[in-house]
Amino acid sequence: MGPNNSTGFFGTKVSQPGINVGQANANQLLFTNDYDTETFYDKSGNARVILGKLPDSSYGMWVSAPGVNAASVNPNVPGQLVFNSNNDIFKILLSGSGSVTVGTTEFQTYTTTIAHNLGYTPIVMGFVSAQVTLSGPVGQVQCPYWFVEEYVPGGGGPDGRFDMVVNTYVNADNTNIYLNALAGAVDFYTQYQVTYNFKYYVLQETA
Repeated sequence: MGPNNSTGFFGTKVSQPGINVGQANANQLLFTNDYDTETFYDKSGNARVILGKLPDSSYGMWVSAPGVNAASVNPNVPGQLVFNSNNDIFKILLSGSGSVTVGTTEFQTYTTTIAHNLGYTPIVMGFVSAQVTLSGPVGQVQCPYWFVEEYVPGGGGPDGRFDMVVNTYVNADNTNIYLNALAGAVDFYTQYQVTYNFKYYVLQETA
């Protein structure tokens, strides 16, 4: 490790363990910094992260897919880069959580309202989980998500069953975020009410 200009390189190199950095080839390096570009390599010698001046002469950061050399990719070919800072991306502007309990009224939307104070309608991504009484817990899944339950023994529905069909989703306007559970069919007794726990993220596009 250290400055090395024996081959015209000026900057810093870090070689793999046991390799003389002054004699290391490109497949034996872990890191290089020529004060214009920083490059991080995997143990196979592939450049996985390039930061600073990129191979296409732009500036930013590339992260390649496993087994792909970021130094030789075409950034316009899908699948070669898992991150390109020159592309538009979403960042998380706000996040939070809330819950909605569905009652026994069919075809009703049960909603929890949360103010975001942004003054415009944002992009919102939501996830939901529930301790569904009839069949056990449902882990966090992305909205919209349909919970469909059917419980036969002692059923109180017209077909001799307890039935529940609930659509959970998240939306927003220029004032609020809405956590929703639309009860499509809930012909079950009060003790089968279910609380849905939401996690939401407000996204902002940025380059």
